[in-house]
Amino acid sequence: MLKNSIWASYLLSMFLINYAMGLMTSATFRNELFGVWATFLIIFLGSADCISAYSLEDSENRKRYVLEIFVQYSWLGALLGCRAEALELASKSYGLVRNTKLVADFMEDDRNIEGDEADPTCMRGYKYLVKGEEKEKVIVKAPHYHKQFETTEDPKVITIDMIWQCKGRLLSSTGDPDGRLKDICLSYALYRLLCRRFAKYSFAESSQFKTWNFVRYGLLSKEGGHDLDALLTGVVLVAILFMEIVQLFVVNFSDWAKVQWLCYYVKKPLWHNKCMEMIIRVICHKKLLKPWDRKLSQYSLLESFSHNPSVLYYIRWIYPVIDKPRNGLKLSANVTLPMEVKKAIIHSLKTHEQRIQRLTNGVASLQRNRVENELSWACRLETQTHVIMVWHIATSLCELNLSSQEIVTGEQVNQQRESEDFIVATKLSKYCAYLVAFAPRLLPDHPYITEFIFDHVVVEAREKLKGCEKIICQKMFNLCKDDRMKTISKKMLTLGQEDGNQKIIERGAVLAKDLLEKIDDNGRRWKILAELWTEMMLFVAPSDDETAHAEHLAMGGEFVTHLWALLSHAGILKRDSA
Repeated sequence: MLKNSIWASYLLSMFLINYAMGLMTSATFRNELFGVWATFLIIFLGSADCISAYSLEDSENRKRYVLEIFVQYSWLGALLGCRAEALELASKSYGLVRNTKLVADFMEDDRNIEGDEADPTCMRGYKYLVKGEEKEKVIVKAPHYHKQFETTEDPKVITIDMIWQCKGRLLSSTGDPDGRLKDICLSYALYRLLCRRFAKYSFAESSQFKTWNFVRYGLLSKEGGHDLDALLTGVVLVAILFMEIVQLFVVNFSDWAKVQWLCYYVKKPLWHNKCMEMIIRVICHKKLLKPWDRKLSQYSLLESFSHNPSVLYYIRWIYPVIDKPRNGLKLSANVTLPMEVKKAIIHSLKTHEQRIQRLTNGVASLQRNRVENELSWACRLETQTHVIMVWHIATSLCELNLSSQEIVTGEQVNQQRESEDFIVATKLSKYCAYLVAFAPRLLPDHPYITEFIFDHVVVEAREKLKGCEKIICQKMFNLCKDDRMKTISKKMLTLGQEDGNQKIIERGAVLAKDLLEKIDDNGRRWKILAELWTEMMLFVAPSDDETAHAEHLAMGGEFVTHLWALLSHAGILKRDSA
């Protein structure tokens, strides 16, 4: 007993003395003997090891000090080694390219891309890899030297069709009625497939009809688009975390951890019990992070062409810190992504019977509405930037005209503004104009050419609309019918009456004049514009510039980036020329 007491005092002496000195330092009262007591405590601490020795070995304290130093430095070295290994695994050259090769080779295996009997509604025939890493039994086969699993029946390899075919209650129609748990695994599988684009690997399945059917009859099977929105949000969330390499998101409630839980559930029938199912359900339904905020950035040329940057931006010594300011760059208020826009995009995609059917920049919609002869000239301009800006100006003028019509009552104007076609056309028009002004790398044309054209359009607008700046900015989108609004509308619509209309601002006015004069019905006019902007949005979404999309993912993602990911999974990797 005495020996144990001395041993305990020996171990706790340093902590107790530090605690006692801390109490003296933080005490609310002062005592003249505090200094004396502190001196005694220091002396006691320095000689405690000799006083408390209860065995001969304890007198050899130098060995203990050497051991403590050795353990501390060894622990520090181990931590540095683990951190260096983690950074190497997360690096693009090692982690992305090397680990993604296994996924790329797995999808090139004939056994995995054959899809004669593929069914996207139950995922039969879709062997998209969910779990299966380099550390599993992987072999390399000549002559292509592709990495392959020794057998597709390996229990450590989980594909998406296995998730859908799992017999456990947790993943059944009663245990997962809204399909959220399956969507978590599907989003992770799609994320792994999408990484091939960042690593510059080919999409082996892009030529298969089952790939297009997967998007058309699988992801887009529900008209509302709610599941699609949640699914793509999950894909982009994982991609953001992976590409930024900010941290290893390995906590139990991460999407990655949820996939691991569900894979273990599929592999281990013993987990098919109510207790484990309840635990997994709680983990998988808990959402810690909110990724993309579902906002559409907006830009209106007729609202912002007169904007001048602050004079502070013209100080030359700050140019190395910020980009050189440009005139006319002023964002309008962001809007929450309307459900009408999502429905329009989904409907437009589903109208394509086959993946190989070309996406157009709006010509197909004009053909369907039988106005190709009157309006298709505006889809066949010099560049896609010309097309977007001309249609954007025309759409803005149609919106302006709606506000200034004397023959339309206030109630009818409100009905027009609340119509689905009006919302789709105006929101997508301003979003595409935003891409031209602020994100040109996401569009088909060369980024510098897009910026160059846009800057000249701003100059044209200032020349042609000189004196109208304040009126447009203050009145354009208000419901008013005064003379000033009619003056603006007339001035814009008369810009295209001169010969040789080659400027974009003039072409936009000509197109607006054609829309207003050749299509009398407001409802039909907005229907044509809505379908055109929907097709144009899908046309510009496919892109070869994966780096640009990755950079925007790091900042939260863009709506066009979500469409880019969706079309990639549908096998549409490049846009056709208009």
